[in-house]
Amino acid sequence: MDRTYNGFKVRYEILNEKFLPNRAAFGIKTINIFISLDYFFRYLHKYNISQEFQTTGGTVYKQMVSNIINLAAHYKNWAVKEHLAPNIYLIYTSSHTFKNSVHVSKYREEYNKIYDLTNPDYYQVNATILSACKLLPAIIKYIPHVYLIDTHYLEPSIVPLMISEMKPADWNLLVSKFEYDLQYLMYDNWSVVSPKGDESDIINKKTLWDVICRGAGLEEPIYFHPSIFLSCKTILGDRFRSIPKLTRTGWKTVFKWMNEVADGSNEDSIYEVQLDHLQKFVEARKIEGTAFDENFYCTSVRSQVDATMDIDRNIVVSQLVDMRDERALDEANEKLFKDYPLNIYFLLKEAPPSGYREIHDDYKWRKAFTSQRKRKL
Repeated sequence: MDRTYNGFKVRYEILNEKFLPNRAAFGIKTINIFISLDYFFRYLHKYNISQEFQTTGGTVYKQMVSNIINLAAHYKNWAVKEHLAPNIYLIYTSSHTFKNSVHVSKYREEYNKIYDLTNPDYYQVNATILSACKLLPAIIKYIPHVYLIDTHYLEPSIVPLMISEMKPADWNLLVSKFEYDLQYLMYDNWSVVSPKGDESDIINKKTLWDVICRGAGLEEPIYFHPSIFLSCKTILGDRFRSIPKLTRTGWKTVFKWMNEVADGSNEDSIYEVQLDHLQKFVEARKIEGTAFDENFYCTSVRSQVDATMDIDRNIVVSQLVDMRDERALDEANEKLFKDYPLNIYFLLKEAPPSGYREIHDDYKWRKAFTSQRKRKL
């Protein structure tokens, strides 16, 4: 089972190699790292994993809790090791009812079928997740700068944007393989970490369309303005969230249409031209404006965050609690996780005080960045 869980941990050398240009260019010192447990739990819904859960026995939920906490420890240790001050947010939902159903009536219907405890294919997985999510808050509250957020009836993918505005950092990393979450690359100071063993990647604005092209089976990378992704995704829908397709087409068809106005620049005027051309695509397929608007709302994290009320935000804020307690962690480790120990050393590591600089900091990053550029040339 550890191998399954560890698949969500990106090796430090890959994180450094892919993140180095941002670190060198922007002088990043603080970082928010958002880990999508929503995707993590979805990833566990596989036949072979379900079988492993059944053979593990009654301690399987403790093993899950330990591995989730150590997943946070992995990324926290990397950040501190690289002289970054991190906040780690583990985000999921325990609800089967969502506010977005007002706009898309079957919102997350597919999700509800998969996670239903009466689903015979995944009973053990779902029961384990349920038990793990009851224990996780009791442990994580004692870990400084690590937070577990249950979004309840809110779409989990909107919470990284909400928190990043409440608690800004120099940079934001979102660990997720949901295509839906690639819309974060429209915003400044965001990257998406896609964990996949040696093929793990950190996706940014410049590489967004390369990733989409590979997923669509297209060899030639195509340039569109990053913000075009949101409108395209609105048309194509999202199966996991039960956002319907507005037309029987896929990325290849959209690319073929949009490639007529593709341009190598990144100016706002290009975005307007490309958006206008995409609107013609919608009109040509007689997609109703109301259907587009409803899909757009449920796809756009910005629209959903802007529509949240104080009561919605309080759900998130109330869970941002720090109660550092090393003794409580040690006791939990001894009593609950003896067979699957928590990496307490990594969990309690802290970044240097604000303003602290090691003598070699500037030299180290300038030298490494220069070497990387020479290798590319």
